[in-house]
Amino acid sequence: MCSQSPHFLLHLPLTSFVQHFLVHPSTMASGSTGSSGTTGTGSPCGACKFLRRKCASDCIFAPYFCSEQGPARFAAIHKVFGASNVSKLLLHVPVHDRCEAVVTIAYEAQARIRDPVYGCVAHIFALQQQVFVLVLVLAKYKTLFSRNCFLIG
Repeated sequence: MCSQSPHFLLHLPLTSFVQHFLVHPSTMASGSTGSSGTTGTGSPCGACKFLRRKCASDCIFAPYFCSEQGPARFAAIHKVFGASNVSKLLLHVPVHDRCEAVVTIAYEAQARIRDPVYGCVAHIFALQQQVFVLVLVLAKYKTLFSRNCFLIG
């Protein structure tokens, strides 16, 4: 999956996005990072690995970025928002909501790389347009169906 373009992530269901982009959800929920701020394998978390720094015991990124795939996943977040800004933001988010915040930040970072001007708003707008078209098609078929039922009955 790592060799694919980041654009495909915008079309994944949220659970697939979490599984592809971040540490396994069971690890995220527990929030355990080991005794030295590592991800349990003795190596630094993916964010610290990407930033080439020592992973502290209280590393805010450790529960969300694994050592193996985390650096590549964290790169987009760092490029778009900056590690310091994301760290400060996560400190203001309650611990039980941080997983969702990280997923949202990661999703927006991927969207901003794909479309620097509109980000995920472009995807939302495209989905709204699809809904609008489908509502029109549905109304057309409802009218057609009601006419056919009237003619048959």
